[in-house]
Amino acid sequence: MTNPAPPLQIYPPLQSQLARVNQILSYASHVRQIGSVWNVPHISCNTAHFLQQLLQGIKPQRILEVGTATGYSALQMLAACWDDNTEITSLDFNTPSSQRAALHVSALGLENRINIIYGNALQTLPTLAVANYDFVFIDAEKKHSQQFLQLCLPLCTTGATIVIDDVIKFGYKMTGLQDYVDRLVAQRQLTAELVSTDHDDGIMLLTLCPQANW
Repeated sequence: MTNPAPPLQIYPPLQSQLARVNQILSYASHVRQIGSVWNVPHISCNTAHFLQQLLQGIKPQRILEVGTATGYSALQMLAACWDDNTEITSLDFNTPSSQRAALHVSALGLENRINIIYGNALQTLPTLAVANYDFVFIDAEKKHSQQFLQLCLPLCTTGATIVIDDVIKFGYKMTGLQDYVDRLVAQRQLTAELVSTDHDDGIMLLTLCPQANW
């Protein structure tokens, strides 16, 4: 039996910014439903809401996402800062789900706002421009979380914010992450906070200090 998929029609540009945001959020909800059929993990609804509130306050110009999956989280983040002309670079392996993410981006006409780069993020991160991103969201292979963070730091602007997902539920898989963060906090390179977003999970919220040097 073939799994259902979101309609891949091309959406015409809308004059109303609010209507455009609602269009993206509506499509994102459909993406989440279909991803659940395929057993593709997504950020929780609570985490999505937390990111939206956070981004609306930060108003980033460039977002870096490590872990595209179906594109649900990228759509949620873009909708939160649509009026700020934010651009998102999202990294993931070339998988059926990330290929579907590219189709979602195309269906919504968002190719100029969301750029998906395929490949192993451990290899693609070092190819990106340094000091270019003011917000980073890490939600990929948990065992590489510490490495992802280390590679992302030189890519961040002064005072950038980094969010790492699933640190409570899957913290035991994130080998070396907490020790690495603790060292950076002790060196006054960044501040760190654990935020509970769900009854069994949460995120790590990192803010780079002005004097941080990578």
